[in-house]
Order: sequence, then structure tokens, then C-alpha cells
Amino acid sequence: MEAAEKVGLFKAFIRFQSEFQGMKPDASNPFFKSSYITLDGILETVRPILAKYELAVMQEATGDGEFIYVKTKLIHGSGEMLETDLLKMKPQKNDPQQMGSCITYAKRYQLAALLGICESVDDDGNKATYGNGQPDAQAKGNNTITINDKQIKRLYAIASKAGYDAESIKGKVKKKFNKEIKELTKAEYDHVCNGLEERANG
Repeated sequence: MEAAEKVGLFKAFIRFQSEFQGMKPDASNPFFKSSYITLDGILETVRPILAKYELAVMQEATGDGEFIYVKTKLIHGSGEMLETDLLKMKPQKNDPQQMGSCITYAKRYQLAALLGICESVDDDGNKATYGNGQPDAQAKGNNTITINDKQIKRLYAIASKAGYDAESIKGKVKKKFNKEIKELTKAEYDHVCNGLEERANG
């Protein structure tokens, strides 16, 4: 048997890209009526091809209590390595749920950019909260309690940061839930806010 040809990182990466055929979105954000590629979906697709050419990816995530920092590395069996710049992002809220969502978004964004995977669709920030972007059916207490004025002001502030004025977000809520914003349940309110927060982070 002939010895395998020894190649460096960049030649191996060229071979990876020549074999990788791209991928389709594997999740959706029903509120924004958009689809996106998940981090798990990317890793599941690319890992076998990367391994074939002695390539692997490593992602590091750290935080300082206010911002999260993510760096992605492409490593070759030869010892060569290519790494991204440090990506700094600030979650909308300093809680484990939002921190986790922000880290996942940053990892996915960096990995796709490093591997040349086109992202033409928006992320769904509800992934970390609701799985596939649907409100949590188990949040029983949130299905009947409507929101208060303070929560409505917060929703408008998040919407503004995401690029929507008050009338635009009212229209989206009306179309999605057939309700006025003040009539939203807590679960519906959280669903809208999480989607807007991830859009703002993007």
C-alpha cells in the first residue's frame, strides 16, 4: 500500500472545500418566518469531511460577566493552525439562558465564516429557550398571564435595537398572534423578545 500523501493545512482545506457541497437550513424561526443553519447542523455535516483530511475545529468561549468572547480554530494533523479573531458580543440580559444563546450564535457565526458556509438567513434566538423556536408548552403559568406596561416598553426597546419601529412590531405581533401587544401572554411575549434579541445581536 502506498503511503498517504502528506499535505499541509491549506491544501487539506482546499480538498475539504472541494468535497463539501454546502447545506440547507435545518431550523426555522416562525416569528420572523425565516430559516437558519444550526451549530449542531454544521458540525454534524462538516466533521466527517474535515476528519478525512486530518482537519478539526476547536471553539473557545469565555465571558467577563458582561460580554462573551468566542474564538474558533481550524487545526491540521501537521500541527498547523488557522484561527479567527476574538469575537466579542453582549447578551441582552446577563442570565444563563441569554448567555448560552449568545455563545451558540457567536460559535455558529464564526464557524460558518471560517469554513466558507454561506449564511443568508437569520438566526433564531429562541433556540436556546424553546428548542425549535416554539414557545415552551410546559410554561403553564405563562399561558394565561398577560404582560404589563413595563414589559411592553422593554419589548419596544428591544424591537428598536433590532431595527423595528413601534408600528412595525405591532403589525408583526398582530399577524403572528392576532392580538395587540398588550394582549400577549407571558409565553408569547418571551417568544417575541427572544427572537428580537437575537436579531439585534446579529
